[in-house]
Amino acid sequence: MVFRLLKILSNQPELIRPVSRECILRMLKKRIIACIIVRNGWAVQSIGFHKYLPVGSPEIIAETLDRWFVDEIVIQDISQDRKTNGPNLDLIRGLATRIATPLTVAGGISTIDHVRNVLAAGADKVAVNTEAILRPSFISEIADRFGAQSVVGSVDVKKQPDGSVNVFNRSCLSSNLSLKDHVQTLIKERVGELLINSVDRDGSKAGYDLDVYSNCVGDISVPLIAVGGAGCTDHMCEVLTIPTVDAAAAANIWTFTEHSVSVSKSILEAKGCCVRHDGNIRYTDRVLGIDHRPQMPSELHLASLRKNT
Repeated sequence: MVFRLLKILSNQPELIRPVSRECILRMLKKRIIACIIVRNGWAVQSIGFHKYLPVGSPEIIAETLDRWFVDEIVIQDISQDRKTNGPNLDLIRGLATRIATPLTVAGGISTIDHVRNVLAAGADKVAVNTEAILRPSFISEIADRFGAQSVVGSVDVKKQPDGSVNVFNRSCLSSNLSLKDHVQTLIKERVGELLINSVDRDGSKAGYDLDVYSNCVGDISVPLIAVGGAGCTDHMCEVLTIPTVDAAAAANIWTFTEHSVSVSKSILEAKGCCVRHDGNIRYTDRVLGIDHRPQMPSELHLASLRKNT
């Protein structure tokens, strides 16, 4: 991340401005991102891109994640009517009024008007998937009008029998387009960052596909978000050690665990991962179980506390 940032600034010296040390350190810290998958108005748990279990209200889930200091939230609307009706602006407005966390919206975005409306509704970024495959120049059109920082290239990938990694798309089921080639095309079109999702690991809780992010992406000059397969905080720690990965995203593991984002960040900090931790909720003095839930203090510890009071 540091070397890529220096490379960008060396080629564009006009971007260099006096900034504080705290600002620089925050920029270099890894991000923890929550994904909320929406289908027909409800948040769902996705398993393998073909099985969807209802979870609840996306607004309530977003509020909870916002309250526990997740760095960003990505809304992925996979409803069938998004293809014809475009983004769900009512949903986006409702989310934007409830949370302060930066919001990225994916699903049904195929025109500049869609992008304009989504950003006007309160989103900070748009993520483009299908249209970026069909028409890569759409990325540069967004960058020209709204800035590269507002567009994320969302790429779903699937490993082939020979070990290669190709782009996967819900609409056309499969593709012969290689991940490395598609990523380079998106970067050429001035995408702001990349979100790469492993279909094979989706909902598996088996961990991120580290090979995809370390060997199959190639040399990139934009931030990379890894998503797909997170089952515990240890999995996030593994993927965040890969130099090309700037953020770890997850969906299912945070749906049912109170304080889980704050717990995850505390564990990552304890393991030496440099992550953003703006909130005042920390678990450095608490014993965490194998499921990373805070455990009740032992009777011996409680007795010592009573004695001191």
